[in-house]
Amino acid sequence: MPAQFWSMILALCAAVVLLYGLYCLAQMLRYRSPNADPRAFTGAAHEFTREGLRYRRRFFLAWLGFAVLIAAIALTTPATS
Repeated sequence: MPAQFWSMILALCAAVVLLYGLYCLAQMLRYRSPNADPRAFTGAAHEFTREGLRYRRRFFLAWLGFAVLIAAIALTTPATS
């Protein structure tokens, strides 16, 4: 199969992982401790509940997966002249 097909599949996977990362970010901010600053976008680990910490870990793993997929796209996309 052509390399462009695989690049397209990787781009679709990257988009799904990006959306999942944004979902995890929203849930992470939802599960902050009651005493956390509501204006803070993210915070230290002690500012989250147990569920918030789970979403925080998923958020970071999703962004790591997104970075890996983008690197794979860069490596599999053929150079144009």
